[in-house]
Amino acid sequence: MAYLTEYQYYENTGNPNTEDANWGSYQYVSLYDIVNNFMLMYAGNHSLVNNEERYRILFHAKRAIQELNYDAFKELKVLELDVCDTLRYVLPPDYVNWVRISLYKDGVLRPLTENIQTNWSDAYLQDNNCRILFDHDGNILKPSTSTIDLQRIEGTKKSIYLNEQSPYNNREGYCVDGDWYFDYGIGAQY
Repeated sequence: MAYLTEYQYYENTGNPNTEDANWGSYQYVSLYDIVNNFMLMYAGNHSLVNNEERYRILFHAKRAIQELNYDAFKELKVLELDVCDTLRYVLPPDYVNWVRISLYKDGVLRPLTENIQTNWSDAYLQDNNCRILFDHDGNILKPSTSTIDLQRIEGTKKSIYLNEQSPYNNREGYCVDGDWYFDYGIGAQY
């Protein structure tokens, strides 16, 4: 069981000195605890690992957690959040690495490259200041369906690539200052 509820993680209750004390940490077992437990059980003169420095054990523990998250779980988490004027939001406690970030505007996932195979999303309920809402037990409140899920179910999900009403139907382009450019490599030398 987690030692932090979702409310405690996002709101940093119990940490009055810093605004972001809990953010970015795994909420189940800390890496510090993993390394300490390993050294107590398996390191020493007559143990499995003989006279290894702590930094080496720490390195391998980090790599083991990465491998578990990348290889064993093979789970992509899609999350729909509103980003307020501060352009800041808290990453979930189980965050490992981002795959894609998109702007959802006018019913279309805007390029930061659209993946037309992603047709589902989790969503969190947020107030007018983009703060995540919680129930009385400290769990995050979620709508029954996200906007992306609802449009998929209703068959109204638009795509920049497969939308006959779009001027750039089935063409990849770039929007710069409100103008669309096609067949140009952004960042290309020539």
